[in-house]
Amino acid sequence: MSLQITNFDELDTTRVQELLALFSGWMQEKHPEVELSRGVFHDLVLYFNSVLNAALRENINRVMQSNSLLAITQNPTLADPTIVDQVLSNFNVTRETGETAVGEAMIVVKQNITTQISSTIRFTAGGVSFFPSATFVGVPKDSADSSLTNARVMVEAQNGAYVFKIPVVAYFAGASGNITKGTTLVPDVAPSNVSAIFAAVDFIKGADPITNVEYIAKLSTGLAAKTIGGRKSFNALIRTQPEFKLTRHISVVGFGDPEQLRDQRGLFPVSGGGRVDIYVQTHDIAQRTDHIVTARYIGPSDTEVAAAGTVWEIAISRDLYPGFYSVARVAKIPTNAAYAAAPREYTITKSTPALFWNNGEYKPDIANIFEAAFTRYKTEIIRFVDDDKKSSEVNVGDTAGYLLTTVGMPLIGQMQDFLSGNDVRCRTADVVVRAAVPCFTSISFKVRRSANETDPDFASMKKDIVAAVAKLGFSGELSASTITTAASAYLTGQQSINAIDIFGKLLRPSGDVVYLRDPERITVPNDPANMVSAKTVVFLTSVDDIAITPELVASYGD
Repeated sequence: MSLQITNFDELDTTRVQELLALFSGWMQEKHPEVELSRGVFHDLVLYFNSVLNAALRENINRVMQSNSLLAITQNPTLADPTIVDQVLSNFNVTRETGETAVGEAMIVVKQNITTQISSTIRFTAGGVSFFPSATFVGVPKDSADSSLTNARVMVEAQNGAYVFKIPVVAYFAGASGNITKGTTLVPDVAPSNVSAIFAAVDFIKGADPITNVEYIAKLSTGLAAKTIGGRKSFNALIRTQPEFKLTRHISVVGFGDPEQLRDQRGLFPVSGGGRVDIYVQTHDIAQRTDHIVTARYIGPSDTEVAAAGTVWEIAISRDLYPGFYSVARVAKIPTNAAYAAAPREYTITKSTPALFWNNGEYKPDIANIFEAAFTRYKTEIIRFVDDDKKSSEVNVGDTAGYLLTTVGMPLIGQMQDFLSGNDVRCRTADVVVRAAVPCFTSISFKVRRSANETDPDFASMKKDIVAAVAKLGFSGELSASTITTAASAYLTGQQSINAIDIFGKLLRPSGDVVYLRDPERITVPNDPANMVSAKTVVFLTSVDDIAITPELVASYGD
């Protein structure tokens, strides 16, 4: 709605008639000799005067609503964005005008020779344009150019192909740039020696300009002190940093919270304070990321007999993907987008987590792997069986490249490094940043419609459901009403939703899984001893986790 009306059709006819009756009454009192029931004076003078006054009063009302924080809060849709910006700027809040998506592209080359990817190339996927963040050069492993700025060392894939990854950025701001892993990227000019290009990660950070409703929701963080302290202050401090301003939800757990276990290791079984855990959901969905890693052949062991193959080991550094939830797969390195979606996978036989600290860095009080779960301080060693390679073909200690896919919440490492920085770190408590405990959620339902109707826009319906679930944050409950409200916008009056099934897979920090299932709602169990509660858990789903089935009937209501 604009600040001023642009035509008389925007006026409330009831309001016009009220003003006409008011002006007629005034005239009748002052000039009883004038005929006001009908006629030129009534139909032209009084009526059009009422219309113009209604327009003037509507303009005044809109300006007053836009300048009043109370009116904006009560009905943000009626406020002019420009004036809302002016009002909220008084409270140290700025409007986000949209962000460009970022991610990584997998470049597949035909030959093991130096290959340049220019920054002027434009990639297209789903109608969205992307470009490399710089000019990159893929170089052979032993090349003298491997130390050059923006050089990327190629890794052997299969069938004589080689791959390397480069960062890419969406050309325009918007959530449409958040493409999924495996999406084909089509270049406007095909680079020499390149056979395929596709997304190696679920892209993040793409965001549309926020609405007045979303803008006003930021008011509390604008008013709060941007410093270490209470929950609002922590929230405000984090969101003030440009890198973290799109963080979806933050939950601060500290002294007095039963989920805070790190301050209960004293002589007496009570909380001693001085420990803060910050659980964050930085993205709508859990991000899937393909990593090109080097595995080492260790040979069959007493507990891992690989008669049909060979046993390999991957050491996951803490910087590969800080705070990751799990390893989704180990596979052959793909050479095209189709194969990336379903590559040749290998069986993971063992996973050994560990703690790792860099020399000289600030160390929060983390006593064990359980307390390090979903933080930047956890590393892991993965063993798997490659049944394509025979023991006669390799020697112990040999290395080979593989594809390792992680599932996690982005920016955990960067956020921890920021809050542990010497100029920011709290001097009375240590702070550990954790990816929110995930409840991976699958949703299925049927859309009941008559046989002569077409299906609703299921693709857009799924996206809206994902967004609705992501808005819940640390709510502790996902109900069917959240799903039906998001989906109903795409239904006609002759369509309905039924047979809803909500299935949750809650991954506890200990590594154990708790399964939740219900047609009406799933609720986070209150299990603070395992760092599981409404303060620590978020529901995560994606379009791939939502199944919608049309249910045809002869006629609606049968």
